[in-house]
Amino acid sequence: MKNIDSIAIIDDDYICQFISKRIIEAAHIAETIFIFSDGKEAYDYLSANAGNTEKLPDIILLDIHMPVMDGFEFLKYFSVLKFKFKKKIDIYVFSSSIDFDDISRAKTFPDVTDFVVKPVTSTKLKNIV
Repeated sequence: MKNIDSIAIIDDDYICQFISKRIIEAAHIAETIFIFSDGKEAYDYLSANAGNTEKLPDIILLDIHMPVMDGFEFLKYFSVLKFKFKKKIDIYVFSSSIDFDDISRAKTFPDVTDFVVKPVTSTKLKNIV
C-alpha cells in the first residue's frame, strides 16, 4: 500500500533523481513521482496545474543549488502560488549543502517543513511520510 499519492523531486543532478526515484519505488512511498530538473520547470508545472489537485504532489523534495531557478527562488515564487492550490504541499529541502547559511536561509521560508542533508535514503523518506 502506498503512503502518499504523489511526490515531486526537484533536482538538477540526474544521479540523485535516479536514486531518489528508485528508493521511492522500492519503498512504495508514493504512487506517482514527478521529476523536475530545476525550479522553473517545477514552478511552470505547478502553476499550470494549480486547480487540479490530482496533478499536484503531496510532498516536494527540493534541492537548493540548481541552474535556471534555484531552490530559494522556487520557494519565493511558491509562497505566492500556493494560494491557488486546493491542498497543502509539504516541502523538504534535500541538499548536499551543510553550509549553516543555506540551512538557516531554507528554514526562514514558512513552506519548508524541514531541511534534510543528502544522500536520500529510504529511512529518511519513510520518516518524512
